[in-house]
Amino acid sequence: MRYVVPIVMASDEGYLPCAAVAIRSLIDTKKHDSIYHIYILCTGVSELARRAIEDMSQQDVMISFRDISAWITPCFAKLYTRAYFTKEMYFRWWIGELFPEYDKVLYLDCDIVATCDLSALYQTNLGGAAVGGVIDFATPAVVCRIAKQLHLQAEEYINSGVLLINTAVWRAEHLKDTCLAYLNRHEKLICPDQDVLNMVCRKRILYLNGRWNVQWHHLWDRQDNQLEEPFLSMFSFSISAPKILHFSSQIKPWNSPPNPYSNYFWQYAEPLGYYSKKE
Repeated sequence: MRYVVPIVMASDEGYLPCAAVAIRSLIDTKKHDSIYHIYILCTGVSELARRAIEDMSQQDVMISFRDISAWITPCFAKLYTRAYFTKEMYFRWWIGELFPEYDKVLYLDCDIVATCDLSALYQTNLGGAAVGGVIDFATPAVVCRIAKQLHLQAEEYINSGVLLINTAVWRAEHLKDTCLAYLNRHEKLICPDQDVLNMVCRKRILYLNGRWNVQWHHLWDRQDNQLEEPFLSMFSFSISAPKILHFSSQIKPWNSPPNPYSNYFWQYAEPLGYYSKKE
């Protein structure tokens, strides 16, 4: 049986080279019997930039852009940012409404590389869960922040970089509107889209195998803020054989010291010509 896997990403024009690397990895690790429909949510991306990405389409891999300016504009001013995050981080909240043809969608951040076919991930039975995700590997400082600011246990808090979204539930229960309302009441969140997602979907999250979202920034945790159990074991297990490697935080392969895990990125980035490797 052949499976169609709908994959949604979100990017501004400046981050499209990163998206291209992710897409190249998706193409090269896809099984023959899988069909990928890849959609990139954007606002105001130039035709030239779009065409460069869409030209990566091939048999069984459809790539297209969806400009969601009309959807986002009414509340754009209320979507606050911080640190290196851009407003595109919020676009995943609209996926249920944007894709009524799907009852389930796989969302991926642009700064990922896949090492295997994603059909098994997509076929995961969500049941009544609103979303599936991988626990955010939390350092002691993050454990304290989650407890103090969100009143959550860190073991129930997921990273939003790889999500299996139950779009049928999001549409039926208007969860996008719930997210926006929560955001408007909380203006100082550290990870706004991720924090809100966890609060709105609390107790309705399906926890995925950590190898589906290996958050690599823990390779550089400070000596005074190292992972502790159970997160240390989760990270060690996951990074030993990542299925999706997530270049989380401001540390990226193109600006970090060379390390073995950067090779996952460069094997796709260098042939594309968007990035130049610096030893």
